[in-house]
Amino acid sequence: PFSMVYWFSFEQWKHFFSKGERQNSYSANFVSGAMSGALASLVTCPFDVLKTRAQMTLDSKVKMNLSLLNMSKELYLEGGVKAFFKGAIPRAMRVAPAAAIMISTYEQAKSVLLTKRG
Repeated sequence: PFSMVYWFSFEQWKHFFSKGERQNSYSANFVSGAMSGALASLVTCPFDVLKTRAQMTLDSKVKMNLSLLNMSKELYLEGGVKAFFKGAIPRAMRVAPAAAIMISTYEQAKSVLLTKRG
């Protein structure tokens, strides 16, 4: 799910930020990568919270029913919808710069290699 949200939103942001500029500007790629990384991390945060909870349960001595539905119900009863987004802001703050650096570097390298090739 992360990659699907990331790549779809990257192309949308890139198109938005590239209006009136070169299609492959470093700044448009950097900002688009950051925005896409943050968005994808926020959208997929509930899955990560449930995954982490399942991993913690596996390590504990108390065995629980690990079905996605049961874990979701339990988490909701403990903290409501807010519980599914625990740690979302720190995660987005970690993912956004990494995504921005990765995609802008990739796009820049691709542009240089394509220029040399043809």
